[in-house]
Amino acid sequence: MRHRRVRHLETIQFRHTTAAHVLLPALRRINILNCFQLKNANWVLHLPVLEYLELHYCHDMETILDGRGDTAVEDRRTPAFPCLKTLAVHGMRSLACLCRGVPAVSFPALEILEVGQCYALRRVDGVPPLKLREIQGSDEWWQQLEREEDGIKDALFPYFKNHT
Repeated sequence: MRHRRVRHLETIQFRHTTAAHVLLPALRRINILNCFQLKNANWVLHLPVLEYLELHYCHDMETILDGRGDTAVEDRRTPAFPCLKTLAVHGMRSLACLCRGVPAVSFPALEILEVGQCYALRRVDGVPPLKLREIQGSDEWWQQLEREEDGIKDALFPYFKNHT
């Protein structure tokens, strides 16, 4: 497959008549690399069988899913990411959280969370240890994670593997 350079891409939107799940119903893997100005990846919520999502060097992205002002994301009634097994984020210098302003986001099939050089990422909300096998990241990143009231960091600790 030929790669296209879209470094100045800020958003990806599908119109109501042409939804992502209609155009890409069997898409299982997405790699987004070097889209420095991309703000979020909201559109991936609409991919019913997505199993692998990898984001590298999307420097302006503060959150993968951002429901603020996006009614299609805010009004979502079905669980998010029913098939996502691997979420990999690398070199995302502004990434502070996985999801913001999105109700009922979960990763029920998530097996691997891979984090590299995402030092602003301080929360991993929505990552339940249901099927989780491994969280890959540096000790430095793991230590700076915020302790959440529900003890999610403590519950996830057995899955953490230091990958520097």
